[in-house]
Amino acid sequence: MYMFWGFLIYLPPMLRETYRQEESIEQEFRDRLNHGVEPAVADTLVRMLREDGPTFLHSLYISHYAGLMGRFAGMGEEDAKLLEREALVHDIGKAVPTVRSLLRRRHLGGTEWEEVQRHTLYGGEILRELGLPQYAEVAEEHHENFDGSGYPFGYCGDAERFGRAVITPHAQILRIVDSYYSAQLTYDKQRVLGPAEMKLMGQANGITAQHYAANQIMAGMGTRFNPALRPAFEMFFRDLKNRPDLFNIPSLDITYVDDAATPYLDIASSLLHPVPRGVIIKNDVRPSPH
Repeated sequence: MYMFWGFLIYLPPMLRETYRQEESIEQEFRDRLNHGVEPAVADTLVRMLREDGPTFLHSLYISHYAGLMGRFAGMGEEDAKLLEREALVHDIGKAVPTVRSLLRRRHLGGTEWEEVQRHTLYGGEILRELGLPQYAEVAEEHHENFDGSGYPFGYCGDAERFGRAVITPHAQILRIVDSYYSAQLTYDKQRVLGPAEMKLMGQANGITAQHYAANQIMAGMGTRFNPALRPAFEMFFRDLKNRPDLFNIPSLDITYVDDAATPYLDIASSLLHPVPRGVIIKNDVRPSPH
């Protein structure tokens, strides 16, 4: 009984701390986006993304990761900052109600998975409607693979080798850091990796979610990821280990409770034109801006 009342007494400060964290995350998100996007557009994007706490937080981490790796890849400061802003909104297509509802499910059928994949196309359309065509390309292509096996267009990282349109450089970096982040979330602690894989990233005793994710990236070089970016990723990962605030990603159970934001749930839909149903589009022609 005493424990119960003690919990009730402690609960309000816990809630206040949660809201402070949410406000801090939103403020950083706005600050990073406002440097290159009109305030009204930035406000629309923030209100769309903040409805989904995990995606909102994920996008902020990916922005940090992308800028860091971009600099190791040789990007100038302005280019790296642009990549950071593009990364903030790379998953804006997940704000579309049909995609959001499907992402809450544990298991998806074939046509349902195709709809989730369309978040790339939806994101591109939303960003073009908001006057951000360069951001749109990155949103559309962040699930494309170096060997042309990705979606939605089947672009590749080497036109001479694969004979397809080439993924934009920013999207190639985003593909790596986005996959690195996601691999940590799907890490199976019972998985056993061989000594050679563990040694690959300098982990001698046991393996953490971060090292598991790094190994996944290294294994995908030349297929999913551009092998020319391997040195940049290695430097990124080694540097990241010295940044505990970024290296140790938090639990993604944040829920944004804000009734005032509810009308913004349909903003994404209002910015979209109809997308043809059927098999995910794969071609070698980049869509034209509206």
